Amino acid sequence: LEYICHCSDVSNPSKPWAVCKQWSDLIVQEFFHQGDLEQSMGLPISPNMQRDVTDQCIISKNFIDFVINNFRPLAEILILIFQ
Repeated sequence: LEYICHCSDVSNPSKPWAVCKQWSDLIVQEFFHQGDLEQSMGLPISPNMQRDVTDQCIISKNFIDFVINNFRPLAEILILIFQ
């Protein structure tokens, strides 16, 4: 069950474009808000959280390159299980 929950957590790039884009917009807003808070408290700004340095395309590309590509072997196993 934990594995299935994790799959749903990282599944956004596999959804239809309209749904994927909507979720991506919300995530970017959350990231930039966190970066704003970190900056206002004088903390180092976390990667992908600084609105002046990054953008949605970079965040999405980094997510797909790192998380999805590394997650793929496990996802393929799940697909085999549920076929």
